[in-house]
Amino acid sequence: MNAPLPAHVAKSAARGHENGTGTRTAGCCPKCGQPMSEDGATVLPAPPLVLCILDLEIDLAEHRVKRGGRTIHLTPREFALLRLLAGRRGKVVSRSTIWEALYDECDANSSNVIDVYIRYLRKKIDDHFEPRLILTCWGQGYMLRSEADPSPPI
Repeated sequence: MNAPLPAHVAKSAARGHENGTGTRTAGCCPKCGQPMSEDGATVLPAPPLVLCILDLEIDLAEHRVKRGGRTIHLTPREFALLRLLAGRRGKVVSRSTIWEALYDECDANSSNVIDVYIRYLRKKIDDHFEPRLILTCWGQGYMLRSEADPSPPI
């Protein structure tokens, strides 16, 4: 049996959230700020603001990255690429998925810009650190090593 909702959540769910167009949206609970489910009836856990993968720390709110306690300065595009890989850590992210997430242009195959940004990230994230976190899965794409799988993919 589900536990009863806190009073402020139950009132918010009954009232719904206005998005300025008269449409109800889930949004966030106005009292505690936690994200709410689509039906507005439950408070969802907030996503982590800091992702930690081995000794890599990615602060999503502040756009800061540290590895081994050292601050790493990334450009906005490098940070977006790292965030994409970290959000799918342990899984291969195809070049086309990376292209669609980071760029507006249509032709992903004629450019090596993804390879260039992966190289930039490797230079900042992996050089002088062990183990290497950014892995190439030949013919498939790239992945960020997960904590559970410290060995490279075959």
